[in-house]
Amino acid sequence: MINGVVYDHESAKVMLPTGMVMSLEDVSYSVKKDVDVQTDKTGTPRGVVHKAFEGDFKATMSLAEFELLNKSMAATGILGAPPIPVVITYGAVGQAPIVDTITVKITEVPRKSSKDSEVMMEITGKQVTIPILNGQPAYIPIP
Repeated sequence: MINGVVYDHESAKVMLPTGMVMSLEDVSYSVKKDVDVQTDKTGTPRGVVHKAFEGDFKATMSLAEFELLNKSMAATGILGAPPIPVVITYGAVGQAPIVDTITVKITEVPRKSSKDSEVMMEITGKQVTIPILNGQPAYIPIP
């Protein structure tokens, strides 16, 4: 699943620095706007306030995939590692694939598991640069 949409295994691929993730359950990422509209008491827009870029990232993967990623960051530990590139390719069969590229600083690693399935690991983090969504910046910052 990518951002809440289910794709078949052939139509969705996620690349981490360790290579393609084969057993990924879910990946989601967002981009938050960089301005807030200020209104008066009647709701009439009166101006904007510029904010810093913000973007979230979350991925759920098998324990084996997580251990590969963790091992590649052994020198600093996964939470101390520098930001990593994540490339997500997805799309419907018969259409040109969509390629999103984001750079993520991992901030949390909670463990997920259930009685009926394998142990899954979830990584969460913050995007540190403006993501490139299907070849275009997610937004152009306002100076």
